[in-house]
Amino acid sequence: MESRDYKKQAWEMLRTNYWYILLVIVISFVIIGISSFVFWLFAGPLFVGVAGFVLKSYRNEKPDLVELFVPFQNKFLLSFVSFVLKRVFIFLWALLFIIPGIIKALAYSMTELIIADSNEELTATEAIQKSQELMHGNKMKLFMLYLSFIGWYILGIITLGVGLIFLQPYVEAAKVAFYLDIKDQDIEIIE
Repeated sequence: MESRDYKKQAWEMLRTNYWYILLVIVISFVIIGISSFVFWLFAGPLFVGVAGFVLKSYRNEKPDLVELFVPFQNKFLLSFVSFVLKRVFIFLWALLFIIPGIIKALAYSMTELIIADSNEELTATEAIQKSQELMHGNKMKLFMLYLSFIGWYILGIITLGVGLIFLQPYVEAAKVAFYLDIKDQDIEIIE
């Protein structure tokens, strides 16, 4: 059969089922849209919450699980806007080629930690800018840190993703250790 034959069969079938199939497709798009919206709405504050939790753990402050939700109370808009802006900027840089996107992802990677660690009022763009300043000269070092986990990631994928759940705390803790190290070297950027 050729393409026109498939199209002819499709139109025959759709004569009696078109509106019902359209309804199912619209419902699926609405569900996907709502779940995407919920993801975009909550991801930023949750990432900042995780960053704050791991940061406090690293400092032996013994945080409660409630720490995960602190950004929803006092840094929601900042967390949300910085999450969206980070993704938009990375996407735009990645349009040039993959490498600039990776470089900018590394440059923006400390944004959540800066938000979690800062006591001052920041805008989303200020937090992203501080991350870029902090990562100036440190992107390759962070890239090598992430690259050092490649074996663990492969093992995590082999276990159908289960291993990745157990790997993520290790990666987050290493990222916080990296952040504290470069922050101590460049303290005026954060404060």
